[in-house]
Amino acid sequence: MTLTPAPEPLKFTEKENGCTHLHASQWIARPIDEVFRFFSQPENLQVLTPANMHFRMVDETPVEMHEGRELSYKLKVKGIPIKWTSKITLWDPPHCFSDIQTKGPYTSWDHTHTFERDGSGTRVIDDVTYESPGFRWMERLLVRPDIERIFQFRHYTLEHVFGGTVPNLGHG
Repeated sequence: MTLTPAPEPLKFTEKENGCTHLHASQWIARPIDEVFRFFSQPENLQVLTPANMHFRMVDETPVEMHEGRELSYKLKVKGIPIKWTSKITLWDPPHCFSDIQTKGPYTSWDHTHTFERDGSGTRVIDDVTYESPGFRWMERLLVRPDIERIFQFRHYTLEHVFGGTVPNLGHG
């Protein structure tokens, strides 16, 4: 599947400490409570992840989300099996939640999901600060393109889940 860039481009910023910050924003034509409910069910991560990554939760579902909750997944990155464990570090329904990787492919991964009422819909904002093992050029060449593809896939999947192609009318 070839995906064209999302209407709101992903913004990558390289930090002096070796980390990279990703900012993504998407407007969804649904109420904040409905959008947050979808994101608060970790089993929906499988829907939001490209099939070639073979993503699956290890934990029994449904999962009750709360601060301190650990979640375990298995997936493949470039065909290599990976185990990923994340921990919910902030839980503030329906406004935001944050998770960090405690085990997985990154040196560090900190992801904040923010949900804001925006006109007749909801603005979904992702801020991810991550560090990859290896050199900065490896992150640019190998890691960043994969993250871009995942977030593009996620953007179009969310449009489908929440009612088809939706014009991006919100303001960032």
